[in-house]
Amino acid sequence: MSLLDEITVICPRCGLSKHVGVFRSINATNDPNLKQLLLEGRLNWQTCESCGNGFQLIADLLYHDIPKTFMVSLDDPARDVRQLSTRKELTPFVRDYVLRIVGSHAQFVEKIRILEDGLDDTAVELLKLTALTSATRALGGLRRGAIFYNGHSSSKLNFLVRDEHGVILSETEIPFPDAYAQSQKQLASRGHRPTTGEWLTINIDHVIALWFRRPAGLPASPMSMYWT
Repeated sequence: MSLLDEITVICPRCGLSKHVGVFRSINATNDPNLKQLLLEGRLNWQTCESCGNGFQLIADLLYHDIPKTFMVSLDDPARDVRQLSTRKELTPFVRDYVLRIVGSHAQFVEKIRILEDGLDDTAVELLKLTALTSATRALGGLRRGAIFYNGHSSSKLNFLVRDEHGVILSETEIPFPDAYAQSQKQLASRGHRPTTGEWLTINIDHVIALWFRRPAGLPASPMSMYWT
């Protein structure tokens, strides 16, 4: 079930302190309305009654999708011990689940979209390196965390490039399913296999570390798989 907690928040603009409700857990199957609020960026969102400033509440959050057998945990560094304990208690009951850990709200929503679409998130992260290269050339430098999966059509994977405030700077696309299948093939040659029952952080850093343990015969850079 979904879990609502109460915390004290301070407006980052005017300093007003207030007790508010915050969701710590979402069961997307039983509470699809909460899932929709999350994907729209309206869950755990607070508008200050004093100055009108809107801001995302910083709170750990667990997302559970029963039919698609995955969970995503958004970590709050201030509650590390409690979160580790929760994950440890859950693990024996979700051995057939894809289990992921992320560190930001934007990554949380992105990971849910990837897994909901039935994609291998490691393959998607490898493709993000390619999309990031293209966007960096066009915009003149970016953070690695600035590019996010934004769904796919029958022929394209869509990615959004955002600045530190979440403003969309550009949109880029990669052929689907061909490039995705190639990404999976290259990762398999590195020994990658989809894993269940283990809490993992799968991001671009993970893919870079995986890639540069490459055997002979693989390209020196993951981006060279797609640029000709």
